[in-house]
Amino acid sequence: MKRNLIDFCKSRINNLSIVGNTIQRYRMLHYVILFLVTVLEIFFIIYWGINTKNYTSAKSLTYLFSYIILLVASIASLIVLVINEKKKIPFKYLGLFIHAYGFILMAWATVIAIMDLSSGNGPIVLFTISLVMCAFLLLDSIFYIFLTFIAYAIIFIFSIVDGYPFFSNAAVYINVSIFVLSAILSSIRNYNISINEARQREYLKRISYTDELTGLGNETAYYKMIEELTTEINKNTANFGIVVLDLNNLKHTNDQYGHRFGCHLVVTCGHILPSIFPSSRHYHIGGDEFVVIVTGEDLIHVEDRLLDFEKKLDYTKVEFEDHELLLSVAKGYAYHKGSDTYNETFQIADMDMYKNKELMKEKYNIAIRQKDRDYSQL
Repeated sequence: MKRNLIDFCKSRINNLSIVGNTIQRYRMLHYVILFLVTVLEIFFIIYWGINTKNYTSAKSLTYLFSYIILLVASIASLIVLVINEKKKIPFKYLGLFIHAYGFILMAWATVIAIMDLSSGNGPIVLFTISLVMCAFLLLDSIFYIFLTFIAYAIIFIFSIVDGYPFFSNAAVYINVSIFVLSAILSSIRNYNISINEARQREYLKRISYTDELTGLGNETAYYKMIEELTTEINKNTANFGIVVLDLNNLKHTNDQYGHRFGCHLVVTCGHILPSIFPSSRHYHIGGDEFVVIVTGEDLIHVEDRLLDFEKKLDYTKVEFEDHELLLSVAKGYAYHKGSDTYNETFQIADMDMYKNKELMKEKYNIAIRQKDRDYSQL
């Protein structure tokens, strides 16, 4: 609970920069909004001066004081926007200032609304101010929905306690309806933004851990998987096997037929592995090398899966332009024992793969590269 609250507070602080950036991008819109609010507040002050009969009463002075505070806050916000045109204000501080302005706006509008109710008038000032707050909903919906909701709650409670008919004035209904509609539209907008951001994060995560050529896990995903397995090994809960695969004659194919043919060989092998080991994790860790982390049903039937792979290779011919080659892959397997590290298990599988490559060399006269892998880097 405490951790979630801290994360939420951090997200709101980080959101200040987003708010400031939005204000900077749509500053002309905010110029118009603040200008209209300023004009309205000047109008209210003039209206107060014309219609007030007792200028010295506490109620009249409270009206004037509230109008002046709102006017000063709006003018200050306009000045900040003008200064920001010439000398860039950090987005975080710009967002913080606008939030402070919004709070002052709603706080004193609430005071005036309560006074309007006590005078038998509808909360006209709150109505006009809330229109501005609805515009600010686009900046930070959570903050302004909460702020306006609290204002309505205070006014409503005050009206019940003192017997004022809060819902008897048309301005109130219009005010609440506009706010609710704006909140719904803003929530939909923010929901769509959240969905798009989630999709973007998922896309970035996918391309970060996916091999572009084969669609399998890439080297980054492979090393991340090693970290996860190491954690399981340390907890003594690991249960997996490792299949190491190496394409034969890939360099010879690249030299003789071109790299595009070599890529076709790699892609074909990458497409076969998920069908042979459906419950395992598959990685293309570079060049001619593949690794399968065998788990689940594949681990129980691993010998059958390896035989299926050999049979599949016997009938897999890769055609490209006018050339055709039989896909040849050396493989090795090792089952993880409780006392072994991941590196030790991998080394056993890798050595088994080289033994298989030696046998294939004798049988098919294939080229074989030197066993020079540095296992300490795994």
